[in-house]
Amino acid sequence: MNVFDAHIMNSKKIIEKLIILKNHFDEWKIPQLHEHEVNQWLQSWSRENYLYFIMTCSLNYQRVSPNTWKSALATSEDRETQEVFFPEMVAKLSEDKLREKLMKHKLALQKVKHIQIWKTIMQTWQDHFWNDPRKLFQQWNYEVESILQIVQKDLKKWFPYLSWPKLSNYFLFILRAYSDIKLQNTYKISIIPDTHVMQATEVLAILPAEEISPINVESAWKKLLKETDFSPIDFHSILWNWSRNNFEPKL
Repeated sequence: MNVFDAHIMNSKKIIEKLIILKNHFDEWKIPQLHEHEVNQWLQSWSRENYLYFIMTCSLNYQRVSPNTWKSALATSEDRETQEVFFPEMVAKLSEDKLREKLMKHKLALQKVKHIQIWKTIMQTWQDHFWNDPRKLFQQWNYEVESILQIVQKDLKKWFPYLSWPKLSNYFLFILRAYSDIKLQNTYKISIIPDTHVMQATEVLAILPAEEISPINVESAWKKLLKETDFSPIDFHSILWNWSRNNFEPKL
């Protein structure tokens, strides 16, 4: 057997394991964390829903994710702070007042950086998309590659944090789960290379330990699933919860 054939055989074995893992997840054999992203007061199709989920994603970096979403929900339900989710209202707030409201429930943790990120992205919705992030997707026909091009490159400086590969793919993953969005070519949404996913990538022998890095993990998953009916993002929640459960059940 040559190297190419060996690689094909190994890939098939890994995909077989992934299908078993997906079945375990669907059957709740893998404990799953409560869906902490949910905001039950918002309609999936609404502007408010899109703003809530995208903006929370913009600050959900190197943080305990459930805590970030808990803070977002508290901020959106508090009449004194809920206006921070509306671009037209943020535009009227002084920086000090915006800081006060974003930090009240710890949605923002950094007094300068997080406030500037929030303010800049809200200004982007106002200047480029008529205060409505849904316009971003409509303008580019909901095509994943085009949307990522705009966020990561064309308007990069106007989407701080969100322009980074991890968060730009993450917010599309979140919208796909918690809004009515119908994205085209979802296989182009990368798996989110967080700690849990990177560890699972090693455990599944998709990459050896010395090659584990966010970029390598993204690339490996795209190559692995390229000729299948799966998208890398389909396995994010599965791997995240499997890792949290110490990779039980064993494969």
